[in-house]
Formats: sequence, C-alpha cells, structure tokens
Amino acid sequence: MSRSLKVRSDSIKQAKLALQHNGFPSQRALAEELGLALSTLSSFLTGKTVDYAAFVEICGKLAIDWREISDLGDRVPSQSVEVKF
Repeated sequence: MSRSLKVRSDSIKQAKLALQHNGFPSQRALAEELGLALSTLSSFLTGKTVDYAAFVEICGKLAIDWREISDLGDRVPSQSVEVKF
C-alpha cells in the first residue's frame, strides 16, 4: 500500500463540512490541534496526497471513516495505523 492517500474528489465537500461540524473555526485550528503543518491539512482538504498516518489522524479528528473518503483506486488497505487522539 502507498505511504500516502488523498481524499476522493466527490468527498472533498464532506471533509470541509466535517471541519465546521466538529467545531473547528479554521483549517489552522485543526492543524494546530493535531500538530500538523497547515499545508498538510490544506492538501488534505483539496484532494492532494498526504502522509498515510496524517490522513488517518485527520479523518479520526473529523469523525470520518478514512476508508470511505480515500482515493484508493483499486488498492485495498492492507495495514493499520495506530493514531493517538
């Protein structure tokens, strides 16, 4: 499995809405809470690839199942990642 993932184009709006629904006033607020660079979160929310662990961590904080919004193509997730919230 690839070491990076991206949000499917048809799920980007869902991810952006989840940001607001989970009480984050801005991308910066979520990035700071997770200890991630703002550019990583911005990439996530625009459908660009981000590190696998960061992708899963962002989804967890937004209460989104990462498997449902990730653009896996024909790949099947074969590993799990331990993420601390």
